Amino acid sequence: MPLLLFIAVPIVEMWILIQVGGEIGALPTIGLVVLTATIGLSLLKRQGLSTLMSARAKMDQGRIPAGELVSGVMLAVGVHCF
Repeated sequence: MPLLLFIAVPIVEMWILIQVGGEIGALPTIGLVVLTATIGLSLLKRQGLSTLMSARAKMDQGRIPAGELVSGVMLAVGVHCF
């Protein structure tokens, strides 16, 4: 199942981009892709800083920031995949 999703999701994404490009044109479609990527990176950065601050606060209290570590790994994977 994961392999099927790994193959199907990019194909569906390309199909949608082609359809949108056919409706509004290539340049506006590229602009939308760049805009959404920029917004996504901004949100990812904000969430990463929030997770870092939360982890630091827990460490200052002498607690283990386990949840924050998991969140940080997931954010790192998201950055790497982007």
